[in-house]
Order: sequence, then C-alpha cells, then structure tokens
Amino acid sequence: MRGIASGIWRGVVSAAARAGYPWHALQLSVAAVTPGSRFVVCHGSGMKCLQRVCLLDAGGHAVHTATGAFHAPTQLALTGAGFVLVLDAARVALLDPDLAHVRDVVVSAEHGLLEPRQLHWDDASRRLYVAERAGRLLVFQLTAP
Repeated sequence: MRGIASGIWRGVVSAAARAGYPWHALQLSVAAVTPGSRFVVCHGSGMKCLQRVCLLDAGGHAVHTATGAFHAPTQLALTGAGFVLVLDAARVALLDPDLAHVRDVVVSAEHGLLEPRQLHWDDASRRLYVAERAGRLLVFQLTAP
C-alpha cells in the first residue's frame, strides 16, 4: 500500500507463566529488543491469573511489580518523564518510574467513566484521552504527573 511502511521484526519476549494474558506492553527504550531491554506489561484475566502491572526483562521475567491493587489493567501509556498511566477497570492510575502508585488521576465515581477501553497520552498538550465502550471519548487536562 502506498504511504504505509513495512514493519520490521525485532524479536519476541515470552512472558513468564505467572504473567498470563498480557493486554498491553510498552518498551522503555526505542532501541531494538536486546538482552538489556525492559518492558512494562499489564496482564491478567479472570480469577486464576494475577491482575497486575509489572516490569519484565527481555527474557520475560518479572523484575519488579507495581504497588497498589489492580482489578483489570488493560492499557498503558508512558509520559515523557517516565511515569506510567494504567487504565484499570473504572480508573486511570498514575505510577512513578519505579511503578509505585502515585495517585488515581481519573476515577469513575468522580468523572463518570463507564467501561473504558482505550487510553492515549499526549505529552505535548498534557492531555489524557480515554475511549469508552459506548462510544464516548473523554479528554482530561493533567497539570503534573
């Protein structure tokens, strides 16, 4: 297709058995997948799997797990300062670069969030976009991570 670049295969990272059902992953560097690569992954489905956000090495082993309880983490976004935004059931949680819970930046009870499905962070405008299953797009202006 004209105007569409071809993808280049860079490698495979197989998550460890306890990191089942991965939903979304972000590589923490723009380099190719190397033995030193790190990935933030949200995963889990149902009662039999852990529901968490963790840092994986290129071998798929959990190096560190985020603090705080997660119920259904499905989407991630990375800020320019290295903070991680996590779409988790009816909230968006903010984690610091060490994956420690800082605060919830969007909460369903306060912001009317209903069945969120997608998340996008625009670092330049400091806007957080959250798409809901019903078709609404919510836009939040964040002041600081």
